[in-house]
Amino acid sequence: MRFNGRIAKACTILAGTAFDSDVTTIEGIGTLGTLHPVQQAFWDMHGFQCGFCLPGMIFAAIELLDEKPSPDEAEVRRALSGTLCRCTGYQSQVAAVLAAAQKLQESRS
Repeated sequence: MRFNGRIAKACTILAGTAFDSDVTTIEGIGTLGTLHPVQQAFWDMHGFQCGFCLPGMIFAAIELLDEKPSPDEAEVRRALSGTLCRCTGYQSQVAAVLAAAQKLQESRS
């Protein structure tokens, strides 16, 4: 989730501290029928497995791309390193973030 513009672990945020805060969950970053470019890239590049870690990876990717629109592979891997995925070796997720970065760059041109 995003909490006041930064990614956060939902399990560490007390409900009372969220009052009058800006909270965005995975359901709030796309619209019905139109995924966020990072969500779409994860779909296109098969960057998902069981789905448990997926929201954290997507939010980490969005934050990375907000701060660094053209990251290299090492920067993507570093950004995703805080999310543990036991299902995969992260190759598809890294490819998805790099594809999303390219797509977002093209849309800004």
